[in-house]
Amino acid sequence: SDALVEFGEQLLSLENVVDLDLHFENNEIGTDGFVQFGGKLKDLAQLRSLTVDCSDNEIEIDGLIGFVKHLQTLEQLADFTLSFDQTPEDVWMVKLMQAMLEMPQVEVFCIQQSRCTRAELAVRMADLQQLAPQ
Repeated sequence: SDALVEFGEQLLSLENVVDLDLHFENNEIGTDGFVQFGGKLKDLAQLRSLTVDCSDNEIEIDGLIGFVKHLQTLEQLADFTLSFDQTPEDVWMVKLMQAMLEMPQVEVFCIQQSRCTRAELAVRMADLQQLAPQ
């Protein structure tokens, strides 16, 4: 996934990119590369909309969380879509949602083709927290 990190660096030359739609196919990205790639995206300060589909890749849930945490510095990002290949345990899904809710400006989230507002995501997370074993 060095090529991916390189791609991330090339994206930085497009400083004014506002809308990014990324689809990773057939295991072209692993967990570590995915997190590093998020570290590159965090410099795209103008980004308003980001769609990431890695559902053909086996990325560990902690990698998804690490990726999202990198994006928490994006102050313009208002719309975030994430699709992935697994159904994480509730306790991990809660951690992923918590990381998403810490993205400062995002108002519309789409997780696994299911769109929701920030308030709806908070409610979903609270519901899952009640189900998740403490």
